[in-house]
Amino acid sequence: MKTLTSFLICLLLSAAVFAQKKETPINIITYNIRYNNPGDGVNAWPNRKDNVKALVKFHDADILCV
Repeated sequence: MKTLTSFLICLLLSAAVFAQKKETPINIITYNIRYNNPGDGVNAWPNRKDNVKALVKFHDADILCV
């Protein structure tokens, strides 16, 4: 009985070792956002923020590094 129990435990452990794990991909993006400088003119933050927002939505990031 002891041998059978040991065999079954080893069988279960070996099955756990070879079991396939489903990988979950993670989408990470980094974006360098320039500070709001009033002297930037057309490149000022109010003119850029909608483009940045669209870019972040397009890439559908799980993690966004700014």
